[in-house]
Amino acid sequence: MKNKMYLLMVVFVGALLGGCAGNTPIERGIVSSPEVTITAEDKSFVLKPGQRFKTPFTSKRAIADMLDPRAPMVDGWKQILAKKQGKRVRVSVAGEENDFFGILVFGSVKDIKQCTGPALRSHSIAIPKMYVDAAKGGSVSVVYESFQCRGNKENFNWMLWMSDLNF
Repeated sequence: MKNKMYLLMVVFVGALLGGCAGNTPIERGIVSSPEVTITAEDKSFVLKPGQRFKTPFTSKRAIADMLDPRAPMVDGWKQILAKKQGKRVRVSVAGEENDFFGILVFGSVKDIKQCTGPALRSHSIAIPKMYVDAAKGGSVSVVYESFQCRGNKENFNWMLWMSDLNF
Protein backbone atom coordinates (compact mmCIF):
# COMPACT_ATOMS: atom_id res chain seq x y z
CA MET A 1 0.00 0.00 0.00
CA LYS A 2 2.84 2.42 0.88
CA ASN A 3 4.54 1.66 -2.46
CA LYS A 4 1.33 2.46 -4.38
CA MET A 5 0.91 5.76 -2.53
CA TYR A 6 4.55 6.67 -3.19
CA LEU A 7 4.19 5.81 -6.90
CA LEU A 8 0.96 7.81 -7.14
CA MET A 9 2.64 10.80 -5.51
CA VAL A 10 5.66 10.61 -7.87
CA VAL A 11 3.35 10.46 -10.90
CA PHE A 12 1.27 13.42 -9.64
CA VAL A 13 4.34 15.62 -8.95
CA GLY A 14 5.88 14.64 -12.30
CA ALA A 15 2.69 15.56 -14.16
CA LEU A 16 2.47 18.85 -12.29
CA LEU A 17 6.07 19.81 -13.08
CA GLY A 18 5.83 18.51 -16.63
CA GLY A 19 2.85 20.76 -17.31
CA CYS A 20 4.79 23.84 -16.19
CA ALA A 21 7.88 22.92 -18.19
CA GLY A 22 5.94 23.09 -21.47
CA ASN A 23 5.61 26.90 -21.42
CA THR A 24 8.13 28.76 -23.57
CA PRO A 25 8.70 32.53 -23.40
CA ILE A 26 9.11 34.63 -26.55
CA GLU A 27 12.29 36.55 -25.82
CA ARG A 28 12.29 39.46 -28.28
CA GLY A 29 10.09 41.74 -30.30
CA ILE A 30 9.62 44.97 -32.20
CA VAL A 31 7.02 47.75 -32.17
CA SER A 32 6.09 47.62 -35.85
CA SER A 33 3.64 50.55 -35.73
CA PRO A 34 5.86 53.54 -36.63
CA GLU A 35 3.79 55.99 -34.58
CA VAL A 36 3.47 54.04 -31.29
CA THR A 37 5.57 54.14 -28.10
CA ILE A 38 4.66 52.05 -25.05
CA THR A 39 5.98 53.05 -21.62
CA ALA A 40 5.46 51.13 -18.38
CA GLU A 41 3.80 53.28 -15.73
CA ASP A 42 6.46 52.10 -13.28
CA LYS A 43 9.13 53.25 -15.83
CA SER A 44 10.63 49.73 -16.00
CA PHE A 45 10.63 49.73 -19.82
CA VAL A 46 9.96 51.81 -22.94
CA LEU A 47 9.14 50.11 -26.26
CA LYS A 48 9.90 52.45 -29.16
CA PRO A 49 8.77 52.20 -32.77
CA GLY A 50 11.10 50.30 -35.08
CA GLN A 51 13.47 49.29 -32.29
CA ARG A 52 13.99 45.65 -31.39
CA PHE A 53 13.50 44.87 -27.71
CA LYS A 54 14.13 42.08 -25.25
CA THR A 55 10.73 41.13 -23.81
CA PRO A 56 10.59 43.12 -20.55
CA PHE A 57 8.42 40.59 -18.68
CA THR A 58 6.66 37.36 -19.54
CA SER A 59 3.74 35.59 -17.93
CA LYS A 60 4.50 32.04 -16.90
CA ARG A 61 1.17 31.03 -18.43
CA ALA A 62 -0.35 31.19 -21.89
CA ILE A 63 -2.65 34.21 -22.25
CA ALA A 64 -5.58 32.10 -23.51
CA ASP A 65 -5.32 29.98 -20.33
CA MET A 66 -5.78 33.10 -18.19
CA LEU A 67 -8.86 34.41 -19.98
CA ASP A 68 -12.40 33.26 -19.30
CA PRO A 69 -13.67 32.07 -22.71
CA ARG A 70 -17.24 33.02 -21.68
CA ALA A 71 -16.33 36.64 -20.94
CA PRO A 72 -15.94 39.34 -23.60
CA MET A 73 -12.29 39.67 -24.67
CA VAL A 74 -12.47 43.41 -24.06
CA ASP A 75 -12.90 42.64 -20.32
CA GLY A 76 -9.94 40.23 -20.18
CA TRP A 77 -7.69 42.87 -18.62
CA LYS A 78 -9.49 42.30 -15.31
CA GLN A 79 -8.49 38.63 -15.28
CA ILE A 80 -4.90 39.44 -16.28
CA LEU A 81 -4.49 41.98 -13.46
CA ALA A 82 -6.22 39.69 -10.93
CA LYS A 83 -3.60 37.05 -11.75
CA LYS A 84 -0.83 39.68 -11.47
CA GLN A 85 0.41 38.94 -15.00
CA GLY A 86 0.08 42.28 -16.84
CA LYS A 87 1.61 45.72 -16.47
CA ARG A 88 -0.04 49.12 -16.61
CA VAL A 89 1.35 51.16 -19.49
CA ARG A 90 0.90 54.44 -21.31
CA VAL A 91 0.54 54.26 -25.08
CA SER A 92 1.69 57.31 -27.02
CA VAL A 93 0.40 57.55 -30.60
CA ALA A 94 1.77 60.24 -32.93
CA GLY A 95 -0.98 62.66 -33.93
CA GLU A 96 -3.06 61.99 -30.80
CA GLU A 97 -3.29 64.83 -28.30
CA ASN A 98 -3.07 62.62 -25.18
CA ASP A 99 -1.56 59.28 -24.26
CA PHE A 100 -3.79 56.25 -23.79
CA PHE A 101 -3.92 54.15 -20.62
CA GLY A 102 -3.26 50.46 -21.10
CA ILE A 103 -2.71 46.99 -19.69
CA LEU A 104 -0.05 44.95 -21.52
CA VAL A 105 0.74 41.27 -21.11
CA PHE A 106 3.32 39.07 -22.84
CA GLY A 107 2.35 35.41 -22.66
CA SER A 108 4.27 32.16 -22.74
CA VAL A 109 3.64 29.56 -25.42
CA LYS A 110 2.17 26.34 -24.10
CA ASP A 111 3.29 23.20 -26.01
CA ILE A 112 5.25 25.17 -28.63
CA LYS A 113 5.74 22.07 -30.81
CA GLN A 114 1.96 21.95 -31.29
CA CYS A 115 1.76 25.55 -32.58
CA THR A 116 2.63 27.40 -35.79
CA GLY A 117 3.20 30.94 -37.00
CA PRO A 118 5.79 33.72 -36.93
CA ALA A 119 4.37 34.99 -33.63
CA LEU A 120 6.16 32.08 -31.94
CA ARG A 121 9.57 33.60 -32.69
CA SER A 122 9.09 37.30 -31.99
CA HIS A 123 6.52 39.82 -30.80
CA SER A 124 5.39 42.26 -33.47
CA ILE A 125 3.39 44.99 -31.76
CA ALA A 126 1.14 46.71 -34.26
CA ILE A 127 -1.76 48.95 -33.26
CA PRO A 128 -3.88 49.83 -36.30
CA LYS A 129 -5.64 53.22 -36.32
CA MET A 130 -9.07 51.57 -36.04
CA TYR A 131 -8.05 50.20 -32.60
CA VAL A 132 -6.74 53.61 -31.53
CA ASP A 133 -10.04 55.19 -32.61
CA ALA A 134 -11.99 52.45 -30.80
CA ALA A 135 -10.18 53.37 -27.54
CA LYS A 136 -11.64 56.88 -27.45
CA GLY A 137 -14.61 58.23 -25.54
CA GLY A 138 -13.95 55.97 -22.54
CA SER A 139 -14.22 52.74 -24.54
CA VAL A 140 -11.64 49.98 -24.09
CA SER A 141 -10.03 48.54 -27.20
CA VAL A 142 -8.09 45.27 -27.25
CA VAL A 143 -5.37 44.46 -29.76
CA TYR A 144 -3.17 41.37 -29.91
CA GLU A 145 -1.01 39.06 -32.00
CA SER A 146 -2.18 35.49 -32.31
CA PHE A 147 -0.93 32.09 -33.42
CA GLN A 148 -2.59 28.72 -33.96
CA CYS A 149 -2.07 25.49 -32.06
CA ARG A 150 -3.10 21.93 -32.82
CA GLY A 151 -6.86 21.54 -32.71
CA ASN A 152 -7.16 25.02 -34.30
CA LYS A 153 -6.86 26.63 -30.86
CA GLU A 154 -6.03 30.33 -31.03
CA ASN A 155 -3.55 31.78 -28.57
CA PHE A 156 -1.84 35.13 -28.17
CA ASN A 157 1.80 36.09 -27.72
CA TRP A 158 0.91 39.58 -26.45
CA MET A 159 -2.28 41.46 -25.70
CA LEU A 160 -2.91 45.15 -25.01
CA TRP A 161 -6.08 46.76 -23.67
CA MET A 162 -6.18 50.55 -24.07
CA SER A 163 -8.47 53.51 -23.48
CA ASP A 164 -8.29 57.29 -23.36
CA LEU A 165 -9.67 57.08 -19.79
CA ASN A 166 -7.88 55.29 -16.96
CA PHE A 167 -9.43 51.91 -16.17
